[in-house]
Amino acid sequence: MHPSDNMVLAGDFNCVLTPSDCTGSLNVSGALTRLVTGLDLMNVWDVNQGRMICTHYTAQGASRLDRIYLSRQLLKSKQGVELIAAAFTVHPAVILRVSLSAPCTTRGKDYWRINPTYLDDQHFLQTFIQHWERKNAQYYPSRVMWWCRFVK
Repeated sequence: MHPSDNMVLAGDFNCVLTPSDCTGSLNVSGALTRLVTGLDLMNVWDVNQGRMICTHYTAQGASRLDRIYLSRQLLKSKQGVELIAAAFTVHPAVILRVSLSAPCTTRGKDYWRINPTYLDDQHFLQTFIQHWERKNAQYYPSRVMWWCRFVK
């Protein structure tokens, strides 16, 4: 992975990376640890908050199964992360806010352009003329008027 690449790895992993991510029974995943470490991904949660953030609760304990990892470059754009209650699942929804600088696209006036090679195709020309006459002839006195007012 290139240092400027933006990467997001998120999901309900049903495992933890360290014993400090849960209370109760452990399901530590070495594979996920190697993946996160190998891709140099960072946890979106501020681990210095002084409290464990849990996303799954049972009678036996609590753990953080729902995880979001970002590349270092993308983590710099993080605006915040929070949990909110979700009625459709046993997990809370994890909301991640990221500020991205994307170019603003502006649109100009649209125009229609015919592929000039179609003008050499007699079948296309006949079909086009028939269609035009059927749909538009009644509204314009000539084809030139139609072209100037309708098409352009």
